Amino acid sequence: MNSRQFLFYVVALLAISGFQYVSAQPSNNTKTNMHELLPTHEGLAHLTPVDEPYQFTPSNLWEHINGAAELFIGYDFEELLVAYYVTKDSACDLTVELYRMKSPLHAFGIFAAERSPDDVEVNVAVQGYKSPNILNFWKNSYYIKLSSFQLNDSAACSLLYLAEHISQKISDDFAIPALFNAFPVANKIRLSERFIPHNFLGHPFLHGGYTVNYALEDKQLKLYLIDLLSLEAAQNAFNKYITFLRENYTLKSIKKDINYELLQYEENLVFIFGHFLGGTIGEGGAEHKIELLQELVENVKKLE
Repeated sequence: MNSRQFLFYVVALLAISGFQYVSAQPSNNTKTNMHELLPTHEGLAHLTPVDEPYQFTPSNLWEHINGAAELFIGYDFEELLVAYYVTKDSACDLTVELYRMKSPLHAFGIFAAERSPDDVEVNVAVQGYKSPNILNFWKNSYYIKLSSFQLNDSAACSLLYLAEHISQKISDDFAIPALFNAFPVANKIRLSERFIPHNFLGHPFLHGGYTVNYALEDKQLKLYLIDLLSLEAAQNAFNKYITFLRENYTLKSIKKDINYELLQYEENLVFIFGHFLGGTIGEGGAEHKIELLQELVENVKKLE
């Protein structure tokens, strides 16, 4: 429990007991559209706000999520609004965290970065997942995190009801990023889709990486795909990456034609196709990886 959550718990107890509390730190800024996404008495009469919402920007996000602030900023985080509530019957408390990211793609990216294949999916907004006292989802440019201190049915029901209420207030639906449709379906590990906006594979010239994990027999590997948007940008990035690989590995040409080049280094592969770069990372022989990449490239052609 971080210090702000502890403060909330104390404030909640005071509110239940009839005491009044005036926070020294709630935001006095002009309300933004994010405030309109929060529950209102008219919309959710059974919830009582504990305090005024708190606002955070990239400059002070660490005050709320010290250990994870760098991750969120890496996904082009713009603003966070945090609000605390108690149910009218005092059965549970609820925390609402509204993260506004640069774009829907970035909202998906941070959402996916925090989930795991073991999470339970929930049909809220574009995608969501839950545990007994947590429900997280994304829609438009927002990543919404809902939580409760309680582990009971009342908390779970309140979280789901609250999630649906907030989701309905967010305009426009966005599907899972279309480029994931190019990845092969067979042997894919569920909920392993990821989007990395910057410094993909640790290189500043590689950005906007899409990845999916696969299980082949007893091996696990990752397929990745990057859309550089233009032939020139893709060729420049490919040349830089190949230069890096040549300095560290022995490269072997597998296939090359006017639109496509596939190279192998150790057990992994890298290719360029039009304005796309892609490849594999992980265990397993090159033969199965070549088959996966061939299917990936064929599916990319269908998206063009």
